Amino acid sequence: PDFSVTLLAGGRLAVGPRAVLERIRANAGRPGAGIDANARLMERLREVRPGAQVWGALDTRSLAELAGGYATMRGLDTATTLASASQFSSLVSLGFQGRLGETVQIDLFGKADSEAHARSLSDAARGLLALGRMAAGNKAPPGFLDLMDGIRIDQQAESVLLHASVPEKSLAALAERMVASPDAGTAAAPPPAN
Repeated sequence: PDFSVTLLAGGRLAVGPRAVLERIRANAGRPGAGIDANARLMERLREVRPGAQVWGALDTRSLAELAGGYATMRGLDTATTLASASQFSSLVSLGFQGRLGETVQIDLFGKADSEAHARSLSDAARGLLALGRMAAGNKAPPGFLDLMDGIRIDQQAESVLLHASVPEKSLAALAERMVASPDAGTAAAPPPAN
């Protein structure tokens, strides 16, 4: 795989395919020629707090346009494909940030195209959390309910925020459980038929 690293001005590192890094370096001294030309991405990146160890942003509108173009190119029914993603299509952009320590802190923050759509997206996320809790019931693995309890979803105007705060002991219990459980992919295959 094409995996390169380059040093940028100010001592920052960029990681990715060589062609992408060459373009980043070429655009570094030209305002408006790189990522700063995308207002949706920049709006989300401005929300990243100093000290975040992991962060990024997605221009979901551009991704939806790419998906639509791909569907058309492949001869797929774009009306059906895109209509089934109507909730997602109301999301204009999405940012994320995280801090790792005794507690893992993760934030997803999105901007919808309207306050009504932001409310709908946040209600859908809350519904998925509730379904997850109900599905786990009394048989939830250790740490799972702590994980679910540590997730908060808020909505203000067109903005949706999902904040997850997961104690290290909960993550350790979940990881231990995952390591101990048998993997469906390693189950013995039935003998070949003669």
